[in-house]
Amino acid sequence: MDASFIEGQAQEVRGLLPAPDFSQPGPSAMSLEDAMDKIDGEYGDALELLGRI
Repeated sequence: MDASFIEGQAQEVRGLLPAPDFSQPGPSAMSLEDAMDKIDGEYGDALELLGRI
């Protein structure tokens, strides 16, 4: 793999990842299962793309 391919993939991943404000906690703690579902739902495409790099 060349550097331009890696940089292109990295830019695509950055475009998929939002930057939520984690300094504001929710009303109650999430269970691990809920957290994993949320991560998969919000970051699934990015994680899949990272797995291909």
